[in-house]
Amino acid sequence: MTPQADWSGVLRDGETVLWQGRPAPTLRFRIKSPVQAFQAVFFAGFGVAWIAMTRPVPVPVWPFGLIFLGLGLYQAVGVQVWDAYLRRHTRYALTDRRAVIATRPPWGDRRLSDYAIAGDTVLDFDGADPGTIWFAHRTRNFGRSGEERLSVGFELIPEARKVYGLMRDVQRGSG
Repeated sequence: MTPQADWSGVLRDGETVLWQGRPAPTLRFRIKSPVQAFQAVFFAGFGVAWIAMTRPVPVPVWPFGLIFLGLGLYQAVGVQVWDAYLRRHTRYALTDRRAVIATRPPWGDRRLSDYAIAGDTVLDFDGADPGTIWFAHRTRNFGRSGEERLSVGFELIPEARKVYGLMRDVQRGSG
């Protein structure tokens, strides 16, 4: 199947796929923010302390500590596993006009996002192999508690240097 056929229904008239691929689905542990690290340690530590302190109490209240321990473990490990799961179900395409990210979460339909690659698009390549190329930002809103700015890009892709070059060509209009 040709790259064009893989992205049928997504491509615009006259648009050509220059590259397509998937991120490496490997599990990688990284601290996304100091707040996340603090929350993981705080909740897990509180859960362990709660369980240890309430174990001798005649009324079985120690299981409530499992909730906090679970929250801490999710912040430390679960988030990393979830990210790997989403990468395993993500596909990327670079066309002569834009970058396309398709993700199929375990619920609902495929999510499709596209980002124009223009001359003023800031490209940030980490130089690694597999590498990551950031090209946009989006904001996740948490209501009254604030919002978080997230980088968007092709994460952990093989041939990242080649894709970065193709993106620079698209920026120059020679894609």
